[in-house]
Amino acid sequence: MTGRLLACGLLMLAAGCAVRPPPAGELPWPERRELLQSVQDWSMRGRVAIAAADEGLSAGLAWQQSGDSGRIDLSGPFGAGGLQVRYDGERVVVDGAQGLAAGDAGTLLESRVPVQALRYWVLGIPAPGSEHRATLDTGGRLVALVQDGWEIRYDRYQPAGPLTLPTRLDLHSGELRVRLAVSSWQLGP
Repeated sequence: MTGRLLACGLLMLAAGCAVRPPPAGELPWPERRELLQSVQDWSMRGRVAIAAADEGLSAGLAWQQSGDSGRIDLSGPFGAGGLQVRYDGERVVVDGAQGLAAGDAGTLLESRVPVQALRYWVLGIPAPGSEHRATLDTGGRLVALVQDGWEIRYDRYQPAGPLTLPTRLDLHSGELRVRLAVSSWQLGP
């Protein structure tokens, strides 16, 4: 009788394990990348710092992504100033750089930060259609990415629904450096 109970228990345990997929942070890289590329609608909040030799800005960040279109709202300390970046698959438009930083923050973002690729990099995947070199951790997550003349380091991840998404990124290309700290992720519209 105890042999039957043990066998039945083992079968139930094995059946329970077989139907439960691993969390996205533990998927092998090809499956993880495919899953993250399918995420079309998301939003996040956090802070960003962008610095070049003679220009820079530090701001609060609210980003909404829907398909190929997105909107990034940046705000200075205590909500002062403001900058809005809107983009679709073809162009980037920057509005209102009052009070955020020295120099022309709009020009800095519009001409030097690859917003179209950044939307993929913040999810922890390379932008499609371009050569890249990826370094992964044991959980199948990016630790480093080199693409389009940019080097991206991923320091931390956090659960966001069924996914595990980056919360600390450090990006640089030549003299330009972008640091991103994500406080929250929201998946879906």
